[in-house]
Amino acid sequence: MTPEENDSSGRPLNPTRADGPVLRPDGGRSTDRTSAPGFDGWSGQSKPGNTDATYTRTFEWSFRGDRLEWDIEIPISTYEYCTNRARTGQYAIYLADPLQRPFVDSLVERFENHCRDRSLGEHSRLYAALRFVQHLEYTRDVDDTGHETYPKYAIETLVHRRGDCEDGTILLGTLLWAMGYDIAVLLLPDAQHMVLGVAGEEFSGSSVEYEGTSYYVVETTDVGWDVGEFPPRYANTSVRPHHPEAQPILLHEWEATPRNEDSAETLSGNGNLVDVTVHVSNFGDAPADDISVQMEFERRDGDVVGRRALTVDDGPLLPSDFTKYEGTLRVDTERKVRGRCQLGIGRQLHDESESDWQ
Repeated sequence: MTPEENDSSGRPLNPTRADGPVLRPDGGRSTDRTSAPGFDGWSGQSKPGNTDATYTRTFEWSFRGDRLEWDIEIPISTYEYCTNRARTGQYAIYLADPLQRPFVDSLVERFENHCRDRSLGEHSRLYAALRFVQHLEYTRDVDDTGHETYPKYAIETLVHRRGDCEDGTILLGTLLWAMGYDIAVLLLPDAQHMVLGVAGEEFSGSSVEYEGTSYYVVETTDVGWDVGEFPPRYANTSVRPHHPEAQPILLHEWEATPRNEDSAETLSGNGNLVDVTVHVSNFGDAPADDISVQMEFERRDGDVVGRRALTVDDGPLLPSDFTKYEGTLRVDTERKVRGRCQLGIGRQLHDESESDWQ
């Protein structure tokens, strides 16, 4: 296989949200409720909710002659956070998001304990994780989510207990990255396929050279493939590697408050003036350059009735730092509308959130 230059031009997709293992037709983001008495605006956020509730999923798989059945408790708040994240072609983000790391670390510990208790070899945890992922049901995105392309975070694939090649690759890559392996997501665009690459002098077989390192191919969609083994039909296919180096991960929350309807400024044009405040934090481990924030309001028929880009001249947003964006826009609120906040980095969609209909 011949590596191409790393493609960072991710194609933004319409983000959706799942409620449990099934995605609702409306994406699960909005509710059709009447404005409550004392309504004072719209709000949204991308932060995980505050709940200790979990989904329990049972997985049956085999490793080194043992037939295993694992019950895994998956935190609902982290799952919902991941389903609400925007879909992007920057695959490293799926592996590097720190807010799913506590759950991932607990699952990695389970693989490590299983192998340690049986006195298995040094890399047995890698192969245990590989067999676990390979036992998941293969399904196309359109059958699972209703979208032609929908890469899942690791925790989403575990709740659904199924996925396609990119989902298995992201799940295994997330586990191995947390174990300390040097890995890369290997996209095969001409073959519409994806595999994982793992580096190490102890491995051999089919590999991709990327920035001076050999990444040995790992196939996740069927049981039995080992590191360095690769279906012959993909030989000599071009490859686009995505390495999970340091990434900015932005979280946000916002509120939009209409001004007093009786003010002269509000009545001077069509619609109401709405003041918007967006708080943005960088939970990643790299600076976020060229951040864009756009606020818009739409009706149920899709008509946008207010839109504005918000700017702040603070330079890059460093890890663990935060900033605030503010602005005012005019919104026609004669009928119910909802607000949508979109965050971009380098002209690519990074995340978004929506309010309820009000």
